[in-house]
Amino acid sequence: VTDSRSPAERDEDPSVVLTSPPTRSSQLEDQRRSETDVPSLPTVEDLDRIRSSGFRPEVVGCFINDKKVLFVFQKAYNLWLLPQGGIENKEDPLGAIIRQIKEELGQGFINSVDLNFKYLGQDKIEFPKDKQGERPLKTDSGEKIIMKGKKYFFLASPVSNPELTGDSNKFSEYRWLNYNDDMKLIKENNTGGRLRLPA
Repeated sequence: VTDSRSPAERDEDPSVVLTSPPTRSSQLEDQRRSETDVPSLPTVEDLDRIRSSGFRPEVVGCFINDKKVLFVFQKAYNLWLLPQGGIENKEDPLGAIIRQIKEELGQGFINSVDLNFKYLGQDKIEFPKDKQGERPLKTDSGEKIIMKGKKYFFLASPVSNPELTGDSNKFSEYRWLNYNDDMKLIKENNTGGRLRLPA
């Protein structure tokens, strides 16, 4: 069957989809695009620029075991959250997450964590105007900055042993939750911006 329409008529028909085999150059371009789409962790210099803009950088641990994610209960705030904490001056995100695991979850837990973290992405919150500047923030050079909010960097890792050994008393309880239970917990908690999940 031949199409007797003119080229202009065929071009105007939305049902006509013209395809051609991908060229080598287009395949390379697609590969470069997919590589650049992968988020990369901020450097120490990047983090200092973030502080200079008024945001405190923090790491958030997404620890996974049997398709479930770890949530911990912080009694001081009556709050369930993903393990998280601030990145110190001149500290990189990987150093921060390892330090936070030791401080908050204990050495026993870190022994079961795969330290080849996958970077998932970032998020941030900005405090209401009347809450800005309540906490100290300074750049790596020591310049004092008005803290406007926090910027979160999410790092994921599988965990071989889901038991927390109890050698850290920061959290009074923990749960491993699947996605539906995660969402239910978020809706039940008044998080005040502390419970952050990557999209």
